[in-house]
Amino acid sequence: MNKNDISDAMDFVDEDMIRHTEIMRKKWTQQKKESGLKRKWRSFGAAAAACLVLFFILIVLVAVSIVRRANDGQEEGGTSVAEGMTAEESGQSEPEEMTASHSETDGSEPSEEFVAIETLLAAGDGAMDMEMAQVLEKVSLGDDTGLYEVVASAGSEVLTESIGTEVCRVEAQSESTGTEVSVVYYRVAGHSDLQYLIRRQTVTEISAGSNAAGTEGSAEVGAAGTEGSAEVGAAGTESSAESNAAGTEGSAESNADGIETFSLMKFLCLDSEEYAYSEVLRLVYQIQSAEDIAEILVKPSKADNTDEGKRLQEQIGERTVTDADEIEAIYEILCSLTCYGSDRWDLIELGGRDIDADPAVNYSSSAVWLGRYLTITTDYGNEIDGLKYTAYSDMFYEFSGIAYSTLTQEQAQRVCEILEIDADGTEAGGD
Repeated sequence: MNKNDISDAMDFVDEDMIRHTEIMRKKWTQQKKESGLKRKWRSFGAAAAACLVLFFILIVLVAVSIVRRANDGQEEGGTSVAEGMTAEESGQSEPEEMTASHSETDGSEPSEEFVAIETLLAAGDGAMDMEMAQVLEKVSLGDDTGLYEVVASAGSEVLTESIGTEVCRVEAQSESTGTEVSVVYYRVAGHSDLQYLIRRQTVTEISAGSNAAGTEGSAEVGAAGTEGSAEVGAAGTESSAESNAAGTEGSAESNADGIETFSLMKFLCLDSEEYAYSEVLRLVYQIQSAEDIAEILVKPSKADNTDEGKRLQEQIGERTVTDADEIEAIYEILCSLTCYGSDRWDLIELGGRDIDADPAVNYSSSAVWLGRYLTITTDYGNEIDGLKYTAYSDMFYEFSGIAYSTLTQEQAQRVCEILEIDADGTEAGGD
């Protein structure tokens, strides 16, 4: 007999109690199943919500990154276009403010493709420069004015493709010739220095209905070694002839905007009677420290091209200064110099013959023995080939009579050591 039978037999179990217990058991079982299912759904929902949040964050980060890159690209592209446009193309009447040096900008290089200067120069011996008629022009370099000369160059097509950022412009009208002249000076593409500039001159005819009462603007154009000035308008087409006289191969081109003439200009000196050469190194050559100089080529002077002079030149030979300490010494000495401008041969002593000089002494040979020609190569490849040194008067100088202050005894001794000049040698006096 089982327990139910016993309970029934003993009449201990109430039928209502049994039914109530069965109902409660079923309800408890059902609630347990529903509770477990809810817990599962809650866990799944929490995981899904977390995934959605992470996905949203990822989308936001990607969007921010894309926007930043787009803005950076627009800024770089806008700067490149602005630098490449002339004031005329951008609708500005004022010339673009020039960048004088890396230190005054963000230190970045121009965005144009770099053009090597040697690709713009015409083939020829640099020694012929002295025999060529100089065509000089004054160019505004911000607070300073530079004196530039026209040099023999490649044709106008090459120069046109090598134009970089604008430095300055001069515009003028001439009633006498009925023309309007615009002269714009550009850096060479890819360059921030001002050693070489590309000059573009545009001559257009003034229409009959235009205002002829305007003042005749003029641009100072130095004649060969003189301080005179000429009207750009009057100079008009003569500039091409002058350039050709100076050996320039650039030619004039005619288009709807007028006749254009291109030429290559090279820096000579600042248009001042006295200035610090350190300013030229910084402003024109972009040499801020000795680290901007790659090497210095030293050649013997060519003051005497007789057989004896050539023998001395061969004996002296060439050397290249690459030692960092020696370059630093030359740089510091150059920074200490004062320049007295061009056509100051009265200040330069190369060892010429005086009235009471000993006729037995070969003074031309002395000038070769005590003289050196320097070519400074910058870290970006430009060559500064104008500087010369003579131990006869312990001073640097350049062609066109550009004179510098005399060195101290200590500076002169150091320069002679670096340039390998034997100032006390027997060759200095000749035979």
